[in-house]
Amino acid sequence: MSQELQSVWLLLDSRAMGGIESHVAQLAEALVGADIAVEVLFLQDHGSHPLKQRLSTAGIKWSVLSGTLTSLLRRLKKDRPTILHTHGYKSGILGRVAARLQGIAVASTYH
Repeated sequence: MSQELQSVWLLLDSRAMGGIESHVAQLAEALVGADIAVEVLFLQDHGSHPLKQRLSTAGIKWSVLSGTLTSLLRRLKKDRPTILHTHGYKSGILGRVAARLQGIAVASTYH
């Protein structure tokens, strides 16, 4: 039995705009266009970021975690997305561990 795709979280750890960030922005916009709830999670706060502005302008929800596995686990447990999609090395490691511990499907894109 397949699970209906209700929400997708895109997780990344980012300090500047580059290929991963462009990909995440385009993917988030496409998911919204397909009527899929999406949220972009920054693993930790590195300050002002052009991706945050782009997402806000597009009306796409984003939030910032504290950079710890514990903060990610808490958010996953509380809000239970259908799938966590990680982007990049650090978010891939922490995201896969956290999602598996919470029984949430996870996909990782290696950039």
